[in-house]
Amino acid sequence: NSSSGRRHAGFIAEDLWELPTLRQFVTYDEDGKPDAIAYDRLTAALLPLLLDVDTRLTALEARA
Repeated sequence: NSSSGRRHAGFIAEDLWELPTLRQFVTYDEDGKPDAIAYDRLTAALLPLLLDVDTRLTALEARA
């Protein structure tokens, strides 16, 4: 929740940490545990992954 009381969608740092290719976007607390996500860097990194998924989906649909 934000201070305005509205809910916002987001990721859980521990979930991103479980994915080695996305682990670089996790920030850690003073104990070295996953704490937050560097959203400003994550968005740009996800675009090539989404394009790859779209290409694969299009190819699978073409086979059907």
